[in-house]
Amino acid sequence: MIVGLGLVIALAIGLYKEDSRYFTVNSLFTLFHELGHASISEFDLPVLGREEDAADQLATLLLRSVETHPDFTAGELTLLAAKGWLDDWKKFGASASDRAYGDEHSLEIQRYDQMACLTYGSDPGAFPSLPAEIGLPEDRANSCVFEYAQVSESWERLLAPHYRLEGSIGGGRIGVVYEDTAIEAAKALRDKLVETKAFDTLADAISDQFVLPRDLTMEFTDCGTANAFWAESAATVTMCYELLVYFSDEP
Repeated sequence: MIVGLGLVIALAIGLYKEDSRYFTVNSLFTLFHELGHASISEFDLPVLGREEDAADQLATLLLRSVETHPDFTAGELTLLAAKGWLDDWKKFGASASDRAYGDEHSLEIQRYDQMACLTYGSDPGAFPSLPAEIGLPEDRANSCVFEYAQVSESWERLLAPHYRLEGSIGGGRIGVVYEDTAIEAAKALRDKLVETKAFDTLADAISDQFVLPRDLTMEFTDCGTANAFWAESAATVTMCYELLVYFSDEP
């Protein structure tokens, strides 16, 4: 399951610095989520259920692949990314009276619970008190081990035919574009990404591990909104500078 890609980019942009960890893991999760959409589209993968939930699952698995560090575990990183959804729920969702319950995305609190469940299910012994802490019902907590195994095995089975065999050539590459930004708060973030070449490293690692049907682009740009998205027609994953600024201001 693309083991180590999380570590590649985490090291590159200073994940191990406490003051940048929230920004890093939430940016990573969002990027991995959009790459989940790209994978489904480019590899013509079947999806049972909502595609948004499937993309969340892949993003969680990718974060979970980050290798253990003396100061934290990969599970703790996943929970920190999940906290991003919990923070959004507290800010925008918990008291909203005009929620679009038919939206293609699950509610923020549901996305948080699902990520927490997968994290717990991946290693229950590492987080024995997690279900009680987040109010996860006992019967659901007991199923999290099965859910994690099911999700992990399903994604592995779907992606395995597209792994690049040793010595093989051809296939598309992922290019990275850092557009200039008019957002004052985003300028330092953009400069840091350009300097570290963190996402360039990640793009190369993905291109080396998979045979992509065509060239893709990972684009950082001003969008007018804090968002990220995959555009199949343009073969582009867009990360909005507004969203990176949002992640840089931890609640």
